[in-house]
Amino acid sequence: MKRMVLIASRSLESEIMNTLEENINEFNSNIFPQKYGNGKVNYRSDTAASREMLFILVSYLDDEDAIKARKAIYTVKKHFPCEAIKLYFIDTQKENKSYGIYRKQINEFA
Repeated sequence: MKRMVLIASRSLESEIMNTLEENINEFNSNIFPQKYGNGKVNYRSDTAASREMLFILVSYLDDEDAIKARKAIYTVKKHFPCEAIKLYFIDTQKENKSYGIYRKQINEFA
């Protein structure tokens, strides 16, 4: 069992959700909408007008569905290479045993 945490540009929310729902049967998730952040490539000042709008998606997946989710997000990333997408998988088995958070950032989706 893995916890998937996805942080992406708000403009990609519907594209990401549609892709995940098409590839994973009975996909369930929680979405935290309208979070703000500053980009690394083009630094934005702290004014409300220039901050990047993000959303955060959290879902618990078995190992097979985690692989499907990674591939689905990779296809979205290929279509929108300049948009912000960060994907993390946290192994819940290790997290429960050590009370720590083990996360792996997926830099290369394939």
